[in-house]
Parts: sequence; C-alpha cells; structure tokens
Amino acid sequence: MGLSGCATISTFQTGKTTPGGKFTFGTGSSRAFYRTKSKIVGFPIELLAPAIEFYGGFGVTDFLEVNGKAMVTGEKDNGMPELYGGPSGRIAFAQERWGAPISVALGYSYYSGSIQSKQTNLQGQETRRDITKLTDKIYAAYVSRDVFSWLTIYGVYKIYDRVTKNFRLENKHFVSEEKFTDKLKGGGAGVSFNVGHDRNTHIMFEFNEIRDDDEPKKHYQSQQGMGISVDF
Repeated sequence: MGLSGCATISTFQTGKTTPGGKFTFGTGSSRAFYRTKSKIVGFPIELLAPAIEFYGGFGVTDFLEVNGKAMVTGEKDNGMPELYGGPSGRIAFAQERWGAPISVALGYSYYSGSIQSKQTNLQGQETRRDITKLTDKIYAAYVSRDVFSWLTIYGVYKIYDRVTKNFRLENKHFVSEEKFTDKLKGGGAGVSFNVGHDRNTHIMFEFNEIRDDDEPKKHYQSQQGMGISVDF
C-alpha cells in the first residue's frame, strides 16, 4: 500500500513569511498514521506510513508568500511512489521583523494525493486494486515567536475541506465507487532551531493531527516529523 498524506512539515510553518524577493527551500521526513472512510467491504482505511517531502517558497512582497510542495511516501507496493502536494500561499499580518511581538500569517493550500493497495494471485497477476483519491482545500492560521535568535516556537490551526473518492478494481475493471465530503479540523506545534551565521537555516521538530468533527473515529490523521529549510 502507498499513501500520500496532508498535514506535513512544510504546511506547519512558523508565522514568519518569506521576505519580499527572498526564497526558501526545505525538505522533511515524517511518520504518520492515517484513517480514511469507506463503506466498501474490506476496503483498507488505515495505514502507518513514512514520507519524505520537498518544498519551496518565494516572497512576492514583504507580506505575501507563494509556495509549492511535493511529498513522496516510502511505501511503493503498487510499483510507483505515491505523491501528494500542490500550491499554497500565505499573507503576513504581523511579523517580528516589523517590530511586532509575534509573527502571524494566514494561508490557503490546495493539495491532492492518493492511496493505493493491491492483491495478486499466486502467479503474481493483479486481481484487485483499491484506490483512494484525496483533495484538500486547507485554511490555516500560523503563529510563532522567537524565544531567542536561535530558537522559535510555533503553532497552527487548520480547517480542511476534504473530498475522498474510493474506487475498487477487480481484474482491472471498476466494480465499486464512493465519495465523501468532510470538514476536518486540526493543529500542530513545533520548535525551530535557527543556525548559521545569519540564522537562515532552520531545523524543525513537530507534531500535528487532524480529526473529523462529526465522526472522529472515521477520519483521523496524526504525524510526527522533522525538517530543515534554508532562506536565501
């Protein structure tokens, strides 16, 4: 089984946006547990999966940042790495570099990805494949504070508009299909160690989770990870 997740290191950034004309680039790794939804008998809805992601951002102005990311899981049981990602943007409302006591930004992301699992017979021929496709519209509020020049603490609150589509193929023919639309809420917290001469390299450790308010046992996600980013 392969999975592409959604609450990941680059989306749980600090409240600091990238200054105008500057770039940021980073990578992260995480270990996550996911539970999705399905009414199809025997459809896999739980997975524990590691992942690696890459992301970049650019400061269009001193208060507007645009980003892109791609995440690849370590699972590739179906012969292809699973991908998740897309574009995002953030607007700064307060920044410590402007003299504010904390940094605050609001963001929007549009991410998509998929989960797949398959079964084969004794001859190695595929007999069944279950596919979950996820589309997330994510609204987020980010807050952070520099405790010291080398240490930043941060947190985020997120609302997900998620569309989940499940498909089952038997002998490569579609036999079942279903769709769910949900609103998920969650958050996360972390610390960033800022190193280097200009404190422009950031080593982050964090935890985050999201839940379905209506059916908390039906749709759940928790994740722990670390990442590193560089501003230039």
